[in-house]
Amino acid sequence: MSDGENNDILNVKSEFTTYEENRERAFDLVFNQNKSIFLEGPGGCGKTYLMKELRQYADEHELQFYMTALTGAAAVGVRGTTVHSYAGVGYAREDAEELIKLVRFKTKVSQRWRKTQYLAIDEVSMLSAELLEKLNAVAQAIRNDDRPFGGITLILSGDFFQLPPVKAKFCFESATWRELNLIKIRMMEPKRYPDINYYKMLLRIRKGDQTKDDIKCIKSRVTAFRNLKLDDMEIKPTRLYPTKNKAEIHNNSELSKIPISGRAYRAKDECYKIVKKRGKIISSDQISLTTTSTTEKIFDDLAPAEIRLKIGAQVMLTVNIDFDLELINGSRGVVTALEAGLVTVKFNTNDRIVDKFVEKNSREDWTKNTQKKYNIQLINKNTEESENGNEKEISMDTSIQVSDKINTDEIANDGIELTLGRVGGDAIHEDILYVRWQIPLIVAWAITIHKSQGSSLDCVIGSLGKDIFEHGQAYVLMSRVRRLDGLYLIACHPDNITANPKVLDYDKNDEQSITSNNDEYSVDEVWDNDD
Repeated sequence: MSDGENNDILNVKSEFTTYEENRERAFDLVFNQNKSIFLEGPGGCGKTYLMKELRQYADEHELQFYMTALTGAAAVGVRGTTVHSYAGVGYAREDAEELIKLVRFKTKVSQRWRKTQYLAIDEVSMLSAELLEKLNAVAQAIRNDDRPFGGITLILSGDFFQLPPVKAKFCFESATWRELNLIKIRMMEPKRYPDINYYKMLLRIRKGDQTKDDIKCIKSRVTAFRNLKLDDMEIKPTRLYPTKNKAEIHNNSELSKIPISGRAYRAKDECYKIVKKRGKIISSDQISLTTTSTTEKIFDDLAPAEIRLKIGAQVMLTVNIDFDLELINGSRGVVTALEAGLVTVKFNTNDRIVDKFVEKNSREDWTKNTQKKYNIQLINKNTEESENGNEKEISMDTSIQVSDKINTDEIANDGIELTLGRVGGDAIHEDILYVRWQIPLIVAWAITIHKSQGSSLDCVIGSLGKDIFEHGQAYVLMSRVRRLDGLYLIACHPDNITANPKVLDYDKNDEQSITSNNDEYSVDEVWDNDD
């Protein structure tokens, strides 16, 4: 790095409160004063890292701290789980009263809510006002505490200039957001971006204030894409698309390029009629499945009806298996073997050395939990298409195994292989329990911009063309990479680089609030010093 670049970095950092100052304030507010905070600012400024430091301190001092995020991919980044999984609310389609009943019936989830002291939620730009209200209602009811979130200290993190919740109001528009009285810590010092000029440009694009020079610079990445020799690249850039359909088309195209036969895994669906008494499920009887647009939507939200795979396909895990091994929703790997009802995948472990291996049986665990929850006896049979096209009955073997024959050095260098069978996902709609069994994988050469939020990538290919349809999409796509030379654009329409007017108003009012309340304070540190 040249002296000029070093000076640029120092100049940019001096414009903002440093990470160390923000860290000191966050630790004081959370652990000394039990105040809920909101870490806000653009991507790549240490918000997630600070959340991890807070969690580490809590773990070291045996405090009940839970880390969550709004998407599986973001949960991977914080080594946590989705907020839906933590809260035990599924897709949270039900009203607050029904969700409270559901959570009360889940003993482990209720206990988790009651013992939680600190709850961190990352990527709150995608948290809707409706979901925030429901989570607040559940927390208050389960903890029997009328304070916001039942008295839990919240650590929220996000950037409202990124992607908004889908067809819903921002969480800052809810009454609960105002009641939380969050203390905001604005984090702007760049940590992810060694290319400081690129970071400055992203700050302008974030608010829709891009200059003519910015547009010229962005368009240069269209030329860079045209000169890119993809066939010569062993590790190809991740493709980012604004819609799920576009990503699926690309993935299917890549799959077809593998010159070997594959295997199709069809989902197995079950339905049960739930009988309640005084709000408690007393029995559930299996009923015949009637296919309608509503039932198709419910099942498809649980898992794809069919997954087509080949050896060599890049895939993404869709369930949480082991957090220590980083085998969770959003983890990426490559298919190494296929057989009836089973898929073997090699996952990257980010060079982390692991000392222990585990064996899990998803069918057994899920069946046991679901039987208790819904008072039912689940089917333990399945069918798989035989070589002649007929269906034959096989055992529903859904064990998920981590090989105990791999030593730690091999893990660090070569990943972990898992054999995956079908796992069950369930949802309730109008007193009907819908269960879909499917291999917990999706093909993942390409992902949506939405799914990429919260991640940091070395190299991406995307488009700022006519497919961009949402405020913040262009900014999220561009800010996934650390340097300008890691960005390749198929097209660039400058009019598609926009910021949400609601967020601009919120940011303006919020900035005034932060300025007026940013008084000096003393810190009585509660964490250990290194001196």
